[in-house]
Amino acid sequence: MPSRKPAGKVGAKAKAGYGAAKVEEAPAEEVMSADQMEARRIFTERRNATKWCEEQLLMFMGPTGLCEITKEAGIFRANEDRSKQGSHDWLVVAHEFHQKKITRQRNRLKEKELDSIPQEVQEGVAAYLAQFPNKETDETRDIKLFQQVWDCMDEGKEQFVRRAETDGDKKVIEELKAWSGNNVADMAKFTGLLQANLISAGVQEAGLMRLGWLCTEAGKEGAPPAEGLTVKSLLPAIKAGMEKHMADAQMQRAGCAALRGLALIDGQLGLLCDAGGATLAVNGLMTHFQEKDVAVAANGFFWAAGQKAGRNSAENAIMRHAGAIDALAKVMTYWAWDQTLCGRIRVTLPFLEAD
Repeated sequence: MPSRKPAGKVGAKAKAGYGAAKVEEAPAEEVMSADQMEARRIFTERRNATKWCEEQLLMFMGPTGLCEITKEAGIFRANEDRSKQGSHDWLVVAHEFHQKKITRQRNRLKEKELDSIPQEVQEGVAAYLAQFPNKETDETRDIKLFQQVWDCMDEGKEQFVRRAETDGDKKVIEELKAWSGNNVADMAKFTGLLQANLISAGVQEAGLMRLGWLCTEAGKEGAPPAEGLTVKSLLPAIKAGMEKHMADAQMQRAGCAALRGLALIDGQLGLLCDAGGATLAVNGLMTHFQEKDVAVAANGFFWAAGQKAGRNSAENAIMRHAGAIDALAKVMTYWAWDQTLCGRIRVTLPFLEAD
């Protein structure tokens, strides 16, 4: 009869074999390397973040999502009462803003360009959605947009930082802010200061804002002649400053203010349009349509120029062909919930549109 091996030894071998297999399948954290533990953590966070994105998108997209329900409500109201046409457009844009942001982050997670969604973003989206517990579409309520919660994830967009002003810059800025002369010699000196300090956005902004003020004052009824406030003498300096500092939103705002003032000077609007003034305003607005100050200033230029020229004028045709209508439409889409700004633009558009 074959001898039997001691039970204790057999059990020990089996136990040892079982234990070795278990370690290979799922290593305990205490035997994992630091790199392995970090990989596990990232995988878990990325998986949870992706799940969160998918859950939020269900709230916004699809037949029963907020975007589609709000669109259908707008169509219903329009059919019911023509005066309500488009009344829900701004709310659809507000929903789609978050939906597009979430979709973008989900794609980044899948491409392993992103590891997690910050807690403040998740809380912000939750707070936005909480305003629509039953997916109501009443556009008259005071809706908070919560768009700023995404600022921390504005990937791919470099934060603009203006160059620090030197003591010399600050001295010139104060001189320009107090400038009052507007004859030919005065403005030659004024634009000379701008050209000599082109590198300083602060100098350019102060100068162009002051130009806007000087032109506006000169355009008032009963104001004395201002021989130095002409397109020929001023536009080169305005153009140089706006093009040099295209990334600076406040510089574009100041440039549009200067263009508006120059447009109000009798006899200068046609020359301004012919020399590319409208294109400068369009470029600044298209670059910074998300900045309300720029949108207001650019619309102010188009409105002042359009009103002065009159409908179906050559000047308005030039502004139209420069892209003014498209630029203003872009602003209205982005700022659809700002009824004051959109209302101002709606007043401007008829002057730019051809009959």
